Amino acid sequence: MKSVYIYPTYRPDKDATGNKYIEYFHDAFRRRFYVRELLSQFGIISLFFNIKSDLFIFHWVETIRFKRFGLVQVFVFVVGVSLLKIFEKKIIWVLHNKRSHKGDSKVAFICMKFMARSADIIVTHATEGLRFIEEKFGEQVRRRAFLIPHPVYSQEIFSEGQIEWDLIIWGSIERYKNIVPFLEFVKGNKIMRTKRILICGRCKDNTYLEEIYSILSDNITFVNEFLEEGKLRRYISKSKVILFTYSLDSVLSSGALIYSLNFGKKIIGPNGGAFKDMHPIVDCYDSFENIADIIDIDKKVDISIVKEYINNNTWCDLPEKLLSELFM
Repeated sequence: MKSVYIYPTYRPDKDATGNKYIEYFHDAFRRRFYVRELLSQFGIISLFFNIKSDLFIFHWVETIRFKRFGLVQVFVFVVGVSLLKIFEKKIIWVLHNKRSHKGDSKVAFICMKFMARSADIIVTHATEGLRFIEEKFGEQVRRRAFLIPHPVYSQEIFSEGQIEWDLIIWGSIERYKNIVPFLEFVKGNKIMRTKRILICGRCKDNTYLEEIYSILSDNITFVNEFLEEGKLRRYISKSKVILFTYSLDSVLSSGALIYSLNFGKKIIGPNGGAFKDMHPIVDCYDSFENIADIIDIDKKVDISIVKEYINNNTWCDLPEKLLSELFM
């Protein structure tokens, strides 16, 4: 059986984000590969202990700089990938973002550029990712890049509950998601002040949390906690519309967007990245001013289109899609 090393490795004892992507990614490859995870607790250093793998897949290399002893980890990453090239190992890079959500960093971009030159193929979950690759890394790199839509997390279409909120914004509360600018917009917009809005998710940034509390309107319910899946499903099922307010400066694709598909709700998101690709399932806005108009448009969600996406983009099919591009 062929073996694969996936960075970052999935460690259930350490993963407190609630993001299921890397867990599901590992599980998908376990169906046809031996997933090497020796000394995974050492992060990127574990690459050297799993050097016998046949295939190496890297995610979120732009975040290495921001980890503990970031510059040391970047050095280890560059040396490790250089060894893989010397040993003629197969390398796949999955590009999720244009840059780290933590901000611009020359070192982080160097990691991305190095990965772009080193990978046999690059995979992105958004059409905009292909344009980004050509713009930043050149046409030759673009020829090794492929679009594979983000896999879905469930085949089930969840039932709707009794509607309590007009809008829900859910997921971890981080600055790149533009929560404070959106709250400022709501406070100054007569139509939006009439909407019942639920914002739910944990905010670890205490400074940002204070900003949020200082500007909350009476029509907004804010639940500052990590949501177990059952509770999250209840909140979404009781909401009329799912809203994403992400900044397109860094975001290309969104696991939260894909998770939301199964609820059959109207989804509103920024006009770019995977949100734009998902039209007409997703209604896109160019500015917050467009959101009020989109909310009030009486348009039913075409469940047949949602089901088509769900059926065509499963985790079971992901390894085959990746390998077909690698060995085409």
